[in-house]
Amino acid sequence: RGCDVLREAGLDVRVMHVDDGKDPDEYIKKHGADEFRALLDRTAVTDMDFKIGLIAKKYDINDFDRRILFLKAAAKELKKLSPVEQDLYVQKVAKMSGVSEGALQREIDTIPAYVPQAPPPKEGGPAGQEEPRPAVNMTELRGRVMLERMLIKLCMQRSDFWPRLKEYEEAFVSPEGYRISEVLGELYRENNDFDPKAVREKLDDTALAYFDRILEEVVTGDEEGAFKDCLDKLDRRRAERRIKEIMDILSIAEEEDEEKLNALMREQAELQKIYFR
Repeated sequence: RGCDVLREAGLDVRVMHVDDGKDPDEYIKKHGADEFRALLDRTAVTDMDFKIGLIAKKYDINDFDRRILFLKAAAKELKKLSPVEQDLYVQKVAKMSGVSEGALQREIDTIPAYVPQAPPPKEGGPAGQEEPRPAVNMTELRGRVMLERMLIKLCMQRSDFWPRLKEYEEAFVSPEGYRISEVLGELYRENNDFDPKAVREKLDDTALAYFDRILEEVVTGDEEGAFKDCLDKLDRRRAERRIKEIMDILSIAEEEDEEKLNALMREQAELQKIYFR
């Protein structure tokens, strides 16, 4: 993010990693200014090279699915460049990922033009200039919080639910819910129920108030049935995310990878058949 700000200010940005020392001052004190300048000459890269490197670390480009996600993420960054810079980096990214330059350029062209963010209005300035916030689907968010609350209550009633829930980290969406889940993980012992007092002792005031409201307000009914229903909802959301991911991959994948594309389409059809019939 800092790179974007400097670039928008018209600066030529370079990024370097200082291994020996937390910052340049420490490195210079230890090795001297000349050695620091030499390190700068050897290792400094452009801000875009740095960003592409970070994205490549996040996605394994040797894996078909992850390589496509890498290309989509890289395309968003390349969209910010001038035409000349973009052309150079399209060549570089296409070569490192094994995709054609044309496919990568088409992906870039589908992305809306990058508009630098305007600075926030000064205090006392005209009203209505506040930067717009991303839209939030409040209905979906409320549903996810209700699911989180139900799962916490169910685990407090039956600790044997906890091991079956551990693989669903995405079940906990609020900071308070996530903290409660951490505490449950710390306190879980097989064949022992959770002690509400022990949980409370590990929570801050905000999470504690949230925890107490859950115990007081949430009604579970049939515990086994309610827990199964919660897991079904989590599985459905996972399927929705995977289907979207597959659609993203298919939108940029090369036709030469026909076998892998067919496998992805079969997976998509199977997910839709199981969860959305």
